[in-house]
Amino acid sequence: MTGPMNGDGRMGANPANGVGRPDESNEFSFHWTQFRHFLYAPLRRPVLVLVPWAAIFLVSIVALFLVPKKYVSSALVLVESEKVPESFIPKVATREPGQRLEAVRPEILSRTRLERVIEETKPYPGIDSKTLAVEKMRQATSINISGNDGFTIEFYHSSPRKAQEVTDRLARLFIEETVKSREQQVEGAVDFLMTQVKDGRSELENKEVALRRFKEEHMGQLPEQLQTNLTTMQMLQREMQTVEESLLFARERQEALARGAGRPAAAPAGGTEDVGELKRQLASLRSRYKEEHPDVENLKARIARLEGRRGEAPVDGDPVGREQLAKAGYEVKKLEERQRALEHQIANIRANVAETPRTEQELSTLTRDYKKLDENYTTLLTKQLDAQMSGRLEQRWKGDRFRMLDPASLPEKPVFPKPPIFLGLGAVLGLFFGLGAALLAEYLDPTVKDSEVLQAVQGYPVLASIPHVPNLASSGRPVRHSGPAEGRRTAALKKWGPCLPGEAPLRDAGAVGAGKVVAIIESLMDPSSIVGEELRFFAVNLLELCRRRNVRCLALTSALPGEGKSTLSAGLASALSREPRRRVLLVEGDLRRPSLSKTLGLPPSPGLSEWLNGTLDDIPVRYVEPGGFFLVAAGQAELKRPELLGSPRMDAVLKVARRLFDLVLVDAVPVLPVADTVLMQDLVDGFQLVVRSRLTPRDAIHETLAKLRPDRVLAVVFNGHREYSTSYKHYGYRSYGMALGSVPTSAGPVGRLFASLKWGA
Repeated sequence: MTGPMNGDGRMGANPANGVGRPDESNEFSFHWTQFRHFLYAPLRRPVLVLVPWAAIFLVSIVALFLVPKKYVSSALVLVESEKVPESFIPKVATREPGQRLEAVRPEILSRTRLERVIEETKPYPGIDSKTLAVEKMRQATSINISGNDGFTIEFYHSSPRKAQEVTDRLARLFIEETVKSREQQVEGAVDFLMTQVKDGRSELENKEVALRRFKEEHMGQLPEQLQTNLTTMQMLQREMQTVEESLLFARERQEALARGAGRPAAAPAGGTEDVGELKRQLASLRSRYKEEHPDVENLKARIARLEGRRGEAPVDGDPVGREQLAKAGYEVKKLEERQRALEHQIANIRANVAETPRTEQELSTLTRDYKKLDENYTTLLTKQLDAQMSGRLEQRWKGDRFRMLDPASLPEKPVFPKPPIFLGLGAVLGLFFGLGAALLAEYLDPTVKDSEVLQAVQGYPVLASIPHVPNLASSGRPVRHSGPAEGRRTAALKKWGPCLPGEAPLRDAGAVGAGKVVAIIESLMDPSSIVGEELRFFAVNLLELCRRRNVRCLALTSALPGEGKSTLSAGLASALSREPRRRVLLVEGDLRRPSLSKTLGLPPSPGLSEWLNGTLDDIPVRYVEPGGFFLVAAGQAELKRPELLGSPRMDAVLKVARRLFDLVLVDAVPVLPVADTVLMQDLVDGFQLVVRSRLTPRDAIHETLAKLRPDRVLAVVFNGHREYSTSYKHYGYRSYGMALGSVPTSAGPVGRLFASLKWGA
């Protein structure tokens, strides 16, 4: 109930968060507490759970008799396949059974077939629109695949006879029309494929002509001729080298013969060679190559031939010499012609080799298109043959065949609604909505629900958590008086004496007994009462706090009316007065709507209101039994001037009360409706805020603490909660909660559970 407090008496108050606001350390505790409240919401609000559950369950019962019944009739259709060896027909000649069954749904539910069935059977006489009738029949028809060789047709209708009639007609009409449609489909497929094959053959022939023409135009440049061209070019180059060497030899011989004849020889194409120049070239080659190198050997042979020819000295005018010279010139001419022919051939082959990549790319495009057309033509031709085979199979019933295995049945019981499912669904939905309503109400409830939440939403200590006190006024029990405590009353009267300056005169009005049973005071007299035990905790904690803060005059207030502060003030005063030597004065400070005297059952009498208005010369003080505390009643006159609660006359009353009594309790006005309590905050030593369970909103607590001075607020008390845990509130053989309706420990776990549910009601 209590917690650690800092020097000014507040628990974990964080000034940065505002007066009475929870600091960040309490955020996690607050959210966890809120979540825990959601879990217990159905137990705290059983009416919100039971009412929707009972209502929806009752609706499901009524709907079970009012909802139109539906009957279903089903027919089983079998798919038969004639076994034909695969070597006789292609595999693709007929469709697979699974594919065939998948095509059943759109065929049966086609608009044309459904309209025909509707015209023949008339299942919906009240619907004139064919479109609506077709859609309704389509929704009421179900096609279910049964393995790989059959399917069932199901039709739902409110009449069992009509359901059977429609199902039977759907199945038979489907079988009749399927045979005709399949033959037509095969014929159409054959015609279409024949047209496609003809077009494919024409395109393929055109592409063959184009490919042949391209090869003819690019003969010699084709990719397959590349290696031949390269080989031929190498042979021509070797022949060209041989011709060049022969031409060089012939020119040298012609030159030698011409010099021997005494006339200059025809200048060779490459110019006259000098032996000295050739020797210089030989020296250069030897510096780079070995003697075995072909170029070195060829050059050495040429030098030797030139030197040998210089030794020939044909005689001028010799007919033989002239004839030899003429033959040498003819040989040179023939070799030069051969050289030019070879150069032309090599150039042509090089041009063809250079054009081969481009020709290869164009040829690849033509070849690819040709192959695609060829593959397409082959595929179409195969499909044409397969379609022709399928047509022959259909004509001779060698393909798939539909046969009605189980005719449409006459349903005996409706399939909807089913009582177990209907009632179970109603119970589940009712429970779901009931729990949702309880959780929603818990989420929307902004009030404080237990002391943990109260501690989390504000920063002051929660001194006690007082359970709900039931009204015992009509219980018939007599009022128990413990006898006047004359010693306490006499001691108080002896201290009164004359009034000091600035104090109000007090007058002893005698002892008075409560006119009815005050449950909260009665609980203090019962040692097994939870309320009495919590009041004693409250009194002990409050006295300790007042001692540390040096408080003699304490005002009990609340945020809103109806939070039980007046009743709690009487109970607290009685609990504090249990100590024989302690004198406690209770001042009824709520002068607008006084309820303390009415709660105690005291007769009306003048009091504080008349003193503040100046119509009474002294203040009557009565001793209340049972309770053992002194009381200053509010009086009979209604307070017309609220500012009088902060006047010097009110200050005079509290001054004399501090001097004559050990502790003064003021039952103050709620803070938020009027400003009376705010006017008194400079006259009292502190405020004790009363918060009512499931009545005080959290925002109201924040607004109340914002209106009061932080140094004047001492603590908070949680009042009237109904969620008290009795699991640890028993000792010995009796439960402390028996006075308030709890059960003894011997009642067992079931009884204790009933008691806890009663507290959580």
